[in-house]
Amino acid sequence: MSAASGLNLALSEAAVVLIRHAEVDIPRAARPSGPPRRILTNAMGVSTDPAVWLQETAIVRLVSIIEAYVDAVSMHRMDNLVDSRKSLVSLLVQDFELASSGSWQDRHDAYHDYHGLSLRSLGGWGDIKAGVEVRNCLLHGLGNLTAKQRGQTKLAASVKSIGVTIGSNRMHLSAATVPKVAAGCDLFVKNLDAKINLTT
Repeated sequence: MSAASGLNLALSEAAVVLIRHAEVDIPRAARPSGPPRRILTNAMGVSTDPAVWLQETAIVRLVSIIEAYVDAVSMHRMDNLVDSRKSLVSLLVQDFELASSGSWQDRHDAYHDYHGLSLRSLGGWGDIKAGVEVRNCLLHGLGNLTAKQRGQTKLAASVKSIGVTIGSNRMHLSAATVPKVAAGCDLFVKNLDAKINLTT
């Protein structure tokens, strides 16, 4: 095994450990027993239920783990392609890092252009994409749909795959949401790791 594939494996293993933590440990304290209960919201339409907060925190963490993993693998590959000790090349690598990690579209473009890989074609991407929508709703609207999301006609179908429904201008997570997003993240890491190790 080359040093490059060893670090890729270490990055992948670290990501899987973090995914397990987000899936199991964060929402563990929030697992309700008994029949589903009505989620209370305040005047802003934001949930006041600590169990919901922990579930939402797990989703935010899962999406952030995948973003950090994708960026770390990309930078590792770029460092292997160039000798980053040279000042001009070092500046180019810094520009690449900034340009390739600003958004998911930037990540897709960088993987396509520089690594010859399509992130969208990897197993688990659909669940991650849905998780990104939920994360954006949670971070930018505190669970309420953002103005951009309210205009997306296919949003409800996209998030339904991870057990999320949309009603009263909110995303409603189910008990299946965190495990489904975690499974998608896990599958994505394994698929990207396999693709990267084939091309290293």
